[in-house]
Amino acid sequence: MYNNYAVKVNTANLSQTLKTMEEKWSATYPDLIYSSNFLDDQIKQMYEREETTMKLVQLFSSIAILVGCMVCSDSFRSWRYSALKRSVSEKYWVAVLPISFGYSEKSSRH
Repeated sequence: MYNNYAVKVNTANLSQTLKTMEEKWSATYPDLIYSSNFLDDQIKQMYEREETTMKLVQLFSSIAILVGCMVCSDSFRSWRYSALKRSVSEKYWVAVLPISFGYSEKSSRH
């Protein structure tokens, strides 16, 4: 069983106030453990966890972007290679066809 109580205290004599609160707690609830912390410490821990989470999100986002760029680069490279292969074969046919036609035209003249 967890019970949390928020208590506003004067920080002028903080150590004595905390000691008195622990004594009163132990007298009132002898079976329950007393622990104290400050709200600003809890808020600081919350922001530290948030900062750690944000660093993890940035890391995995960077990895995802890197993998996406690698995939796109590989796809572009293979597309470029196939386009180059097509253009080379088209140039080959363009270069060969006039010779073939020229040969057939000469053969038809003779």
